Amino acid sequence: PYADMLNHYRPRETKWEFDDTRQAFTITTLQPIGGGAQVYDSYGQKCNHRFLLNYGFAVERNRDADGRCHNEVRLLLELPEDDPSTAHKLPLLGDEGSDKSVRVSMNHDDKTTNEALCFARFFCASPRELLMLPRMDENNDWQKRPIRPLSVETEVRVLGMLRRLCEEQLQRYPTTMEEDDAMLADRELLPPFSNHRNAVVLRRGEKEVCHYWINLEQHCRELFALPWKELRRHIARNHGKQDGAVRGYVDEVVAPLVKRGGGLVADGSA
Repeated sequence: PYADMLNHYRPRETKWEFDDTRQAFTITTLQPIGGGAQVYDSYGQKCNHRFLLNYGFAVERNRDADGRCHNEVRLLLELPEDDPSTAHKLPLLGDEGSDKSVRVSMNHDDKTTNEALCFARFFCASPRELLMLPRMDENNDWQKRPIRPLSVETEVRVLGMLRRLCEEQLQRYPTTMEEDDAMLADRELLPPFSNHRNAVVLRRGEKEVCHYWINLEQHCRELFALPWKELRRHIARNHGKQDGAVRGYVDEVVAPLVKRGGGLVADGSA
């Protein structure tokens, strides 16, 4: 009952375990802590919706020291209405149906985002690509057996789907991210640790994720249009200037696809 009285802080300053020798729950410091200083524990790398739901607080800068953000937003992926492969895809979706509720963060390699991209790639796959894809069973381990980027053309459709869903999600909020920032700057309006402030922190984090995918789609569509040699030069010039999440997606998704199959031609096809 005492362990959860410690406030959350990352990087963690303590670790906890059950000591069989003492037959007691122990908390051990990982670095010197001065007398009278507050002792913190880490509640883990989580989205603010988890922090708020499970522990009753939200973290205003929910990022690691390297800038990696853990916030997520929920989106509903749906089979495109004009997809000529719908009749072939539905049986492979099984109980999942023609839509899939997913959570996405700003990191394409996060577990939840990886699963979302697997389903988005399945939904956007061409008839030829569909022949190579597995049944989308709920028991699949998408971390061990992910659906990797299929082609430039399909990945462009995937990013376009996520951008559209994020734009629609932003329209559902009663405020903009800039308005949320102004509210959070007013500590009389939103007192620290108040429920109202926590809710706005959570909401603002979801919007930041939406803006990330909107901007990523625009940025990567331009990169996908470059020939491989030009893209390689562009990456070398700008590598240190990009956000880590953007850089990771460009290095691990965009560059291999363009190198393997060429960029987009003028009409937007690969």
